[in-house]
Order: sequence, then structure tokens, then C-alpha cells
Amino acid sequence: MKIYSPLIMKITAISGYMNGCLNGRLCRLLYREPFFISTLRKGGFNGSRIKKFLYKHTVASIEAAFNARHIYRRHFLEQVCEQKNGLLLGAANRSERMVGWFVKGGIDDLPFSPLIGLYKTQILQLAEYLDLPYRVHSQIPSPDMMKGVTDESALGISYDTLDIVLDCMDRGISDRQTIAKGIGKKDLSLVRTMNNLSVWKREPEKP
Repeated sequence: MKIYSPLIMKITAISGYMNGCLNGRLCRLLYREPFFISTLRKGGFNGSRIKKFLYKHTVASIEAAFNARHIYRRHFLEQVCEQKNGLLLGAANRSERMVGWFVKGGIDDLPFSPLIGLYKTQILQLAEYLDLPYRVHSQIPSPDMMKGVTDESALGISYDTLDIVLDCMDRGISDRQTIAKGIGKKDLSLVRTMNNLSVWKREPEKP
């Protein structure tokens, strides 16, 4: 599929430090927001010609490769399940669903996802309760495609904080009460932005 052909993809395969810089300093310097937020904007990136050029050959290339890999995983496993007369179950959770941290039509966007009602922190609690091996539930969540980048660094917020904000939003708790729980205004705004920009990802596929 040649998804690793672009120069930026060859760079991301080499250096975790470089990936951290791309996701952090460079992205915020050029676009004033994390890579992930930019990918949620369906209208594309608006800026100068130079910034658009850089965006096309960095963020857009990384997103295209990431999406292609997740969609291929789903299609491949669906074929296996069809051959074996099985049912493909997703491992998506509510935290990532509500902020769009998944690829539409990809492996984390399956019709049957038993854990979809649980926040990430609740799943970790469940793993401990079920006494799953420590090496399993202690792994740091990552997009597994960019060395040196974790889910939390890409999202720009920890799962602990993210889940508190999402839970408050779900229960209709006011911003003032949410902030009183120790949540910063910046984090609250970030979660609301991700939730609003990712609505299109949660919309059902058109037949």
C-alpha cells in the first residue's frame, strides 16, 4: 500500500525522540495545537502556503498511514472471522470513543465492542480486579505506530483527568463544579474541543 513511502514515515520509524518533537514542540509551534486535534478538523488545515505544505507532508501523511493500517486490520480480521464463522469483538472504550481517538471504519470502530460503555480507568480497575497479569494492565497505552509517542502525549491529557471530565459532562455537572474537582480550565476546554470536533466519527455509516 506504500503507506511508509513518504519521508516523514521513514523518520518516524527511526527516532522516538524525533517523534516526540514532532508531536510536541514543532506541532504546537506551527499549528498551535496537537497533531490529533488537527486531524479531527474535517475541513482541513487553514494557514499559510508554507504551513499547508508542511502539514500535507507531515501530519496528513502520518494520519493517512495510521488510518490505512487500522482499516486494514479490521478488514483482515473480518475476513478471518467470516472464514471461521466467528464474531469479531472490538476492544474500544468510552474514553477514546468520546474524544475521537480511533479510526472511523478501523479496528477500534467495530459494531460489537463489549467495553464501549467503560472509561479507560474503569477498564484498568477491572483488569486489576480480575487479577490479570501485571505486564498486561501496566502497559502504557500507545498508538503503536510512532516510537516515543503515547496515547496521553498525543491527546495532550492523562486518562485520569480525561475520564473525570467526560464523566462530569455525561452527568451534566457544571464547569464550575468540574473545576472544583481539581480539573484545570485548559484541560476542560481541551476535552470539550475534542468531543465537539469528533462528532462526525461517532455518526453511523451511511448505507
